[in-house]
Amino acid sequence: MIYTTGQPITLPGSSYFTNTLPDRETTEFEIYPAEINNFRLPPYARLDISLTYEKHFRSWSIFPYVQIFNVGNRKNVWFLDYELHNFVQRTDVKTMFPILPTIGVNFNF
Repeated sequence: MIYTTGQPITLPGSSYFTNTLPDRETTEFEIYPAEINNFRLPPYARLDISLTYEKHFRSWSIFPYVQIFNVGNRKNVWFLDYELHNFVQRTDVKTMFPILPTIGVNFNF
């Protein structure tokens, strides 16, 4: 089980358009940050389970396993993405991986 407070991030304080060359027809949307690390993302929580079988032979061993990451399928926030649509700034929340089952085998010689 993993539980941590949300990581600190810097939110945008304002936004503006730039045009670096006088003859350039396109402008770029820029974001100016607010106070640094003044906001926290939601808390991060994840439960993982693992089952491993050990089989020993004379000079080597085999360890097949099954793991399930994020058993509760919690949508932990990874980061926020800012985009401009029709002069309106939108925030898109990007989450980490959902429930993730894995299998594998380890060998020791």
